[in-house]
Amino acid sequence: MLRLATVERAVAHLIAGWVAKVPELDTKLALAAGLEGHLARAAALRNQALALLERDDDGLTACPGWVVPLRDLDAHISSALMTAAVGGPVRRFLSDRYADLASRLDPLVDARLLAIVSAAVAAFDDLGPSDGVLERRLDEAWADEATTRVPLDDVLWGPTDRVPFPARPVGRSRPPAGTRGHFGWNSRLLEDEIAAS
Repeated sequence: MLRLATVERAVAHLIAGWVAKVPELDTKLALAAGLEGHLARAAALRNQALALLERDDDGLTACPGWVVPLRDLDAHISSALMTAAVGGPVRRFLSDRYADLASRLDPLVDARLLAIVSAAVAAFDDLGPSDGVLERRLDEAWADEATTRVPLDDVLWGPTDRVPFPARPVGRSRPPAGTRGHFGWNSRLLEDEIAAS
């Protein structure tokens, strides 16, 4: 549970840092929508682990090595490669881990955890293409027991950079100062919203 909570939170951290850097609106929206799921699963797993630890916060620890491949992704890739990695190998890796955990749970004793895990398995039904290299690195990191454990909240890394403004689709310039520069929630569907942007 702690490994899954750690990796899910790290994936959310990775996505949150890249949403502003992804230029295509549909991709940006899809990433942002996925972010919520990763955070919700991370929080649910963390809460379940905390309950099993009898509310002992000191037991919520993780190996920083578990998230090294995700930290490396954050530092060395383009938005297109990050999107492909999160949609393919990372989803496959998490799907496999949840399926493995589900196979080892007792339907009565672990009913609450099984509900969390079953919802996660269903969330990962649409898997992107595989990438043997990244999946192998994630598997190796998953098995890390050599790294000294730290509090769960300390495994995340600082931002690799800051962008002065969100990336926009190619060919779409920033609006002049003082003009309407926001998009409505359905801006891609209504003609006046499209014309205004």
